[in-house]
Amino acid sequence: MCLSLRKIVFCLPVLSAFLFIGIRVSYAQADKLVAGRAVQINGFVGEKLTNASVNRVFAQDVNRLVEPFRHRDEARCWQTEFWGKWFTSAVLAYKYQPTPASKAMLDHAVADLLATQSADGYIGNYKAANLLDQWDIWGRKYCMLGLLDYYDITKDKKTLAAASKLADNLLNDLAARGDTIVTKGNHRGMAASWHAAARR
Repeated sequence: MCLSLRKIVFCLPVLSAFLFIGIRVSYAQADKLVAGRAVQINGFVGEKLTNASVNRVFAQDVNRLVEPFRHRDEARCWQTEFWGKWFTSAVLAYKYQPTPASKAMLDHAVADLLATQSADGYIGNYKAANLLDQWDIWGRKYCMLGLLDYYDITKDKKTLAAASKLADNLLNDLAARGDTIVTKGNHRGMAASWHAAARR
């Protein structure tokens, strides 16, 4: 059967797509991610990663990061984001180059933070009159993300329970005020709701 040039030109992209899909399917089982700790990067980039981990991430003063949580006197600032932002970076650095010293630092950071959690589940530094205002939810979110990252590497049920209690506290605070998360905080609720579905 003789095909016209027009039919051949029309069919080529379709045939190419099926060929590409067939190749992808045949290699799908071999296409796996390698765990970060299974790779060691050398050279310039590897040196920079190691320097950042040793001289910046794990040189951080954990007590200074936790200190704001020990004082419930804030009404407008965002100090409580710093623990979570640092901690999520520290977990990534630990996964890349796990050492007993870095693990001990992570353990210490979580234990100190959890020591500030109140009976109702709150972890933060805002005054009772200012809960949910300004950057309060933003800080709570970063605490939750850090605690979940710690759970991911340790499977520590106490930490998971604390993160869950913190989330429940946020939902309870919103319900008690008849609010939704998108109406709270700064930037028309964006800061409060930015990572509402960040984890899963």
